[in-house]
Amino acid sequence: MATATPHKRISHKKPCFTPQDIVRAIKGVKAAGLEVYGVEITPTGTIKISTGPRRKAGDQFDGFVVSE
Repeated sequence: MATATPHKRISHKKPCFTPQDIVRAIKGVKAAGLEVYGVEITPTGTIKISTGPRRKAGDQFDGFVVSE
């Protein structure tokens, strides 16, 4: 007769950061002269901020519209 193995419980921990922490991180990225293009929070609680160089007003992409 086989013995049943107990199922492992997946615990859902409370994130160890607050919305204010995310805002603070975004402000820091902007202060460094980068443009924020997106924010991702992974299931493990990692905050990833997608960035790029700050665009200058009046560049070739002003008014550019993406259609689907």
